[in-house]
Amino acid sequence: MLDENLYPLVEQLEPDTAAKVTGKLLEMDQAKVLHLLESPDALKAKVAEAMEVLRNVYQQQASNPAEQLAYLPSVPSTDSGLDGQTSCDLRKVLGKMLLSAVVSQAAKMGYGRVEWVVLDWNVNAIKFYEQMGAQIFPDWRIWRLTGDALQAYANINF
Repeated sequence: MLDENLYPLVEQLEPDTAAKVTGKLLEMDQAKVLHLLESPDALKAKVAEAMEVLRNVYQQQASNPAEQLAYLPSVPSTDSGLDGQTSCDLRKVLGKMLLSAVVSQAAKMGYGRVEWVVLDWNVNAIKFYEQMGAQIFPDWRIWRLTGDALQAYANINF
């Protein structure tokens, strides 16, 4: 009965991990769980606490930088989070960290280049890539085969 009432409330706060968080909260004393059901602020605080524990566990179990980045705290775009940064600032930091990890791995493996795509309207990304020394190839275009066209070409015998 408690789980049926608690789960939807937790799901509103943390949809991706609602089942796991709800299960952990239900391990608490019943009176404390009832208090969470009656107090949205208390529930929000307890869910945030549970999420921090989960992030720490996941981050410790992560085997590479990309997996570790996935478990950093998320911050709504209108809120300030880590050291007063907005989620936009955090995305920039995370983007730099991820690109740095990819480039470092490519260099370790002896690759001569790293390539990626960016949409022409993403001016901030283009400026960032230019500042880091990346070169854009304006004459190149991305081509893609999908669906029926992919299947049709795959069935051509040469």
